[in-house]
Amino acid sequence: MSHYLHGNWANFRGSDGMVIDLFAGASPRDVGGGQWTEWWNFGAHGTTVGFANARLSRVSKCPLPTNVATMTEAELEKYATDSSSKVSPRLRKDGTVAEHPTDPEQTPLPEETQP
Repeated sequence: MSHYLHGNWANFRGSDGMVIDLFAGASPRDVGGGQWTEWWNFGAHGTTVGFANARLSRVSKCPLPTNVATMTEAELEKYATDSSSKVSPRLRKDGTVAEHPTDPEQTPLPEETQP
């Protein structure tokens, strides 16, 4: 099953879009892959930052509110914003915040341990 994702980064100066397929694994260790495109929001059509293949691996689950099925769009947006604000930003090797997800100077994430 394909999943389509999009978002903004660097205070909306840049955007990204992904098409991801989940194809193997058993929760919570699902894996998937697909294509990821990033661009700056400059010019009539933006300026491409990068186009890459992406590999995903689930490392945990986020709890959902019990009333998620009846939440309004505004409530869901607030929940997503509040939840996202609790996640620490990716850092660069020099300690500054990474400006975009494909920054080659990002500090590597700890490798996932396999059971």
